[in-house]
Formats: sequence, C-alpha cells, structure tokens
Amino acid sequence: LQPLPDLLLIEGNKALAVPKIEVHRPSLGRPLLAADDPCIMAVATDSVLDIPGVQLDLNTPSAIARFIRQWIKKED
Repeated sequence: LQPLPDLLLIEGNKALAVPKIEVHRPSLGRPLLAADDPCIMAVATDSVLDIPGVQLDLNTPSAIARFIRQWIKKED
C-alpha cells in the first residue's frame, strides 16, 4: 500500500464535502459560496469582503501556502 497524500488540490467539485478554500473575485459578479458552505474554511480574494472568517489575499500565494501548511499541521 502506498501512503495517502497530505494534500490534494482539486478545482471545481463545489458540492464535495471536504475542507475548501474559495477563490472569489467580486469583480466577476458571481455569488460568494462561503456563507452557505460550512466546508469552506477560508476565502482567497482580491478584495476586502465584509464576511466573518478567514480571508486570504489572492495576490499573495505565500500567505495562502502558509495557511494551508498550518491547517495540515493541525490535522496531524
């Protein structure tokens, strides 16, 4: 048996019940999903949103990576 990965990145599959980071660009005019999806643990955005919870700067990939690393450490 091969060991399972610590992290699997998937695009799409919004209905899948797994921990997620939503990528949200308000300028595209699409609705924010985080309010209705308890699996969304953070929102990566290029704007400041008036929502509770973790917001990550979409233009700072290192901050997103740091958040993911911290989350993986908590799950161990």
